[in-house]
Formats: sequence, C-alpha cells, structure tokens
Amino acid sequence: MTTDTTTTDSTPAAAAAVDPVDIGGDRWYLSAAPIARALLHLCGPMAAAMIVGAVYNVINAGFIGSLHDASLLAAVTLASPLLGLVMAVGGVFGVGGGALISRLLGASEKDPTEAAPIPHVASFAVWGAALVGAVLAGIGFLLLGPLVALLGADAAAASATTAYVAVFLAFVPVLAVAFCLEQLVRAVGASRQVMTGLIGSTLANIVFDVLFILVLH
Repeated sequence: MTTDTTTTDSTPAAAAAVDPVDIGGDRWYLSAAPIARALLHLCGPMAAAMIVGAVYNVINAGFIGSLHDASLLAAVTLASPLLGLVMAVGGVFGVGGGALISRLLGASEKDPTEAAPIPHVASFAVWGAALVGAVLAGIGFLLLGPLVALLGADAAAASATTAYVAVFLAFVPVLAVAFCLEQLVRAVGASRQVMTGLIGSTLANIVFDVLFILVLH
C-alpha cells in the first residue's frame, strides 16, 4: 500500500492559479485583456452613449421648437456654456478620482490592502463635485441677472433664459455628481453599465419632454 504524499500549495502564486481573474469581467479588461479588446470594451460603450446623447439633443430641440417660440429655443442654446462648466467640475473630480482608483486597483493585484482607500477616494470625489456644484449654483443665483446678460440673452430672450438658467442652477450639484459618477464607474472597467444608465436616462428624458413640454407646457 502506498501513501499519497501530495500536499496542497497554499502560496499566493498557487492561489492565483486556482482563482484567476474572471475572463471577460471588468477587472480582466483592466488587468489582463489584449489592448485592442480592452479599448473596444472601454471606448465602444462610451462612444455609443455620446451618440445617443447627441441624438437626444436634436430630439429635445424638436420638442421645444414645436412650441413655436424662438425665445425658448434660444434660452436652451444660450445656457449651454453652463452645462460645459458643470461637466468640467464633474470631470475634475471624476477623472482625478477615477485615475487614482484605477492605480489602487492595479496595486491591489500584488497587495490587496492597497484597495482599502478606494471607498474614501470615491466618497471624496462625489462629495467634492456636489459641494463645488452647490457653490457655483449659489453664486449663479446671486448673480442671475448679470449671468444671463453674460450668456448673451437679448431683451426678447432674457425672460425665458432667466427661467431656464434658474432651474438649471438648482440642479447643478446633481448634474456635477452625475458626471463624476460616470468617470468613477468607468475607472473600474464597468463601461457597459455607464452606457446602460445613460441610455436609460435619455429615454426617460424623452418621456418627460412629452409630459412637461407638450402636455404641461
């Protein structure tokens, strides 16, 4: 009778061999996928979401144009620089926080404790975007008249632009956080989830366009 003397190797290398990175998972695309495949996974959904957003802008303009009031369409166009500013705020915290999160994820491949600060980084990015957005909104409300004039609204479009900008400013913190979260989620490789969320929100916006613009005027 022979005795089986085979022992189980419990070293980290053996553990990694037994429990490899889930092929096709978000972490795999960041850590081990071929470059071309990783770029397609990360950039394809992002490009699709941007295309959907551009198409929505055209549809939204059509809804507003159906009211046959040029000042309303002018108000949306004149306020577009504010959207760029909010995207910049969300991008500062989202891209910066996302880059750090990606670095920590990479370091955690060798030392799992390196992943511990990730929740704190994400929290700082989200709350930072919200607070800066709230400060900008407050400044915008205090200087609403000069802001509307700075955006280029003439006498005919001033009233509609003021109303639109006021509503926009009220939601600046939410928008800044939304743009920030897009980048944070992409930082962990979950680009398809971001695309799904953006497409879903676009469809919801179309429904609300019908309700608020065509039904409730």
